[in-house]
Amino acid sequence: MIYSSFLKFWEGQILFKKAFVVIFLVVIGNSFTYGEELKIIVGSQNSVKMSAVREVLASYPYLNQAELVSVSVPSGVSAQPGSLEETVQGAKNRAEQGYHQEAAEHRLGIGLESGLMQVPTTNDEYMDVCICAVYDGNRHHIGMSCGFRLPREVTRLIFEEKLDLNQAMTRCGLTNNPRLGAAEGSIGLLTKGRICRKEYCKQSLITALISVENEQYFNVAEALPVRN
Repeated sequence: MIYSSFLKFWEGQILFKKAFVVIFLVVIGNSFTYGEELKIIVGSQNSVKMSAVREVLASYPYLNQAELVSVSVPSGVSAQPGSLEETVQGAKNRAEQGYHQEAAEHRLGIGLESGLMQVPTTNDEYMDVCICAVYDGNRHHIGMSCGFRLPREVTRLIFEEKLDLNQAMTRCGLTNNPRLGAAEGSIGLLTKGRICRKEYCKQSLITALISVENEQYFNVAEALPVRN
């Protein structure tokens, strides 16, 4: 009798737990399924950048249904940023301007900017990096790609003759493609295709989304609705 009563009690507990789990999943699902209403605006019409963003977002369950828009916006910095600070600012400017070009209730602006950064403790050596800014209307989430070293003559032409990277690479005889930045990029050329420009753009976006996806570690009060 006691055993039978215990079994009925335990079965009741199991049913209650199952019902709780179902309700919990429904509530969570409803909370984070507005991805279809989300609009993501990329502050560039560069086909390589757009392809990189599209491929990255496809791997994020709550971003992969968003409408993706490409807009042409000025970076607000020099055509060839010559410092990390300027490159970050260019990415932030692109993200904000893209964000403000749309009026969707739920939207994000994404800015991707490539530029040079001086390598500390070296003899004036520079690396090229890609910075990504993801802007949610309140704050920027910043990410960075891998960096790669540029030939010294290329950096000299950039700083002394004010050429952009594509022009400097052409002047040095490293390429004859006037649209290298819309193809494999300088990184693809120098790594013999092992890393292309699209991949390093993807790296910067993925690292920018770290503070979005792991909000609990970054004390972000109004983070995006993304969960593991």
